Amino acid sequence: MTTVPETRAPFQQAVLAAAQALVTQPGVDRERLKKAYAIALDPGAVRLEEDADGALVSTESGTRYVNGHCACADFRQHGDGWWCKHRLAVTLTKQAKAALMGRLHRSRGPIPRQPQRCLRRPRLSMCGSPSPVGRCK
Repeated sequence: MTTVPETRAPFQQAVLAAAQALVTQPGVDRERLKKAYAIALDPGAVRLEEDADGALVSTESGTRYVNGHCACADFRQHGDGWWCKHRLAVTLTKQAKAALMGRLHRSRGPIPRQPQRCLRRPRLSMCGSPSPVGRCK
């Protein structure tokens, strides 16, 4: 059994939870899910794009761009509704990261509100200088 560094353990647990949720979905093959799980746990193998739905997935067979579709032979053979290991790895990674972010926000609790301060503006005197009394000297 491989020991997971402590910093990766929460991510590994989140990926496992995502895989357990996906295993019951229609069209998800268990063998492909096992391969996707290994890919998702490989540091740097799935690189999600910051502002899009796409990701780069690197495996022993090369790097693929996945954005709901995949250029791999498995996906091309079966078509749009098919979950190849690359699409599954991206889904596992996204769901694990989302779960960890949600956990992080919940552990911090609600964002504390800053106390409202009443800002007093100095009154201007007739000559334009600030004066507590409102008169010029």
